[in-house]
Amino acid sequence: MVLHTDEPHPHVHLVLRATSQDGRQLNIKKATLRHRRSQSAQQPWNLGVPVNATERGAW
Repeated sequence: MVLHTDEPHPHVHLVLRATSQDGRQLNIKKATLRHRRSQSAQQPWNLGVPVNATERGAW
């Protein structure tokens, strides 16, 4: 995870590696990733921190 605060719009980049503990590749659907991204943005909102969960990603 990287936090960029050197720009007018602070933001975080998060990279996931879709492998299981034994090294097998996990098949995670795009819809599941979108849902998780949305869920991760909800927690800061609950604490009064407005964030958005963009869908810009390298598929």
